[in-house]
Amino acid sequence: MQYMKHSFKPTLYTFIPIIIIFGWLNAHMAYLPITPGSEFQISAEFKQGTFGEVSLEVIPDLEFLSTSVQTIENNAAFWTLKGGEGEYLMKFMFSNREFEKDLFITEENSYATPVKIIKDSDLVKILIHNKKVKPLENFGIGLSWIWTYIILSVIFSIILRKILKIS
Repeated sequence: MQYMKHSFKPTLYTFIPIIIIFGWLNAHMAYLPITPGSEFQISAEFKQGTFGEVSLEVIPDLEFLSTSVQTIENNAAFWTLKGGEGEYLMKFMFSNREFEKDLFITEENSYATPVKIIKDSDLVKILIHNKKVKPLENFGIGLSWIWTYIILSVIFSIILRKILKIS
């Protein structure tokens, strides 16, 4: 109990920055960017039982590989698009309301937040289908970056303890 009491403050001091750093990493490095000229998908999810049509307008224009007006099927609508490098504003029109979401197409390791939650509407969320970062995918391991970090940290910690003869 005495040991736990002495270790609590340093643990608390290191835990708060780690939570902030991991939150930032998850928001900025968990997905791959949409690159110029590549096809990507956007979807809108709706509450159970919602029907009708939803339209998408992108400013400046992107190339639609599907139609800009989609019928809601299975509580969702999907668009396939393609475009050049730049920042775009997507406007979703549904039920006489307009919902906006930004989109980045770039070669750099940057992207707009892939998910936008909508409140007070039958439209629940807007998703940009960026590919998730999976650092060990080339080795046949499909873990996200956070699980890769945790597992490798434990492995390297065990190895370093053995090398440094720490019990």
